[in-house]
Amino acid sequence: FNQNEIGIGLGYNINTLIQPDDQNNIFHKRLYATEPLQHINLELFYQRNIFSNLEHIHPFVFVDAQFKYSTTRNSFYSSTPQEEVVYFGPFLWIENYLGAGFNVEVYKGFYLKQKIGIGGYHVIGSDDRLGGNYTWEFGGVLSAGIMYRFKK
Repeated sequence: FNQNEIGIGLGYNINTLIQPDDQNNIFHKRLYATEPLQHINLELFYQRNIFSNLEHIHPFVFVDAQFKYSTTRNSFYSSTPQEEVVYFGPFLWIENYLGAGFNVEVYKGFYLKQKIGIGGYHVIGSDDRLGGNYTWEFGGVLSAGIMYRFKK
């Protein structure tokens, strides 16, 4: 591996119907794709490999940016005991993270890549029911994937 690497990748946003809290958050852990294209995200990254003398495991530190375009899914409880599900957006989500990870070669140019980091995300766009067109929050990333290295 080179000591410095720049890359691009595609990700898949997995929807979940379970909301992690009942705190009336609009964006925090609420990204929910309602159309097939909203499941796709674009990732740009820079990573600096460390401990380059290791043969099959390649630890690194990284900076990355992810770009998503999707709606939110929110559950609210009003004066009635029934849950109301509301969708807002779609919005442009820009996530930025710093962290560490490693690549492990599993077979002839194929690698398992895992990373963890902290950062934040920016949500750009508007919905008439919400007002405003920009917000941000702290966030984290925990990622695992398979990568193929085209050139050694």
